[in-house]
Amino acid sequence: MDAARWCPQDAPALEAALRDLMDDAALRERLGQAARAKLQREYTLEAVFARLLALWQGRPHDPPGLAAPPSPWWAPSSS
Repeated sequence: MDAARWCPQDAPALEAALRDLMDDAALRERLGQAARAKLQREYTLEAVFARLLALWQGRPHDPPGLAAPPSPWWAPSSS
């Protein structure tokens, strides 16, 4: 669940969504909890680093939960 319940080109739908938010405390609470959960899940240091590394390596569509990024060429070998 997220706040994307309206199309940016649809002013009446935006107005209705804002009215829903103003009138429904439970909806505000659910959206807030969903936003917090998404932040805690998708914006950890590890998740952001994995996405940046994938972009840098030319793999922008890798899933956010890469198992382990490859060691850079300059890192000492573990073997």
